[in-house]
Amino acid sequence: MNLDTATLDAPRRSRRPRLRTSVFGLLLTLVAVSVIVSEWTGDTLDGATIAIAALIGSGAILLVGAVGASMRQES
Repeated sequence: MNLDTATLDAPRRSRRPRLRTSVFGLLLTLVAVSVIVSEWTGDTLDGATIAIAALIGSGAILLVGAVGASMRQES
């Protein structure tokens, strides 16, 4: 059984979570918090407003992440 030295010497990629995974987690957290708040207060929350805010927020986060990733690759 031979070990290839090229695979041992190859740099390892960082194991950071992907940005879209984080954004998806934030969206799920937003939905969960809105449901909990509506249960505690007894008020109904407008789903369309929450959806628009979630889309704007997630789009902004993805845009900032993409710009940051491209700047990191250039240097």
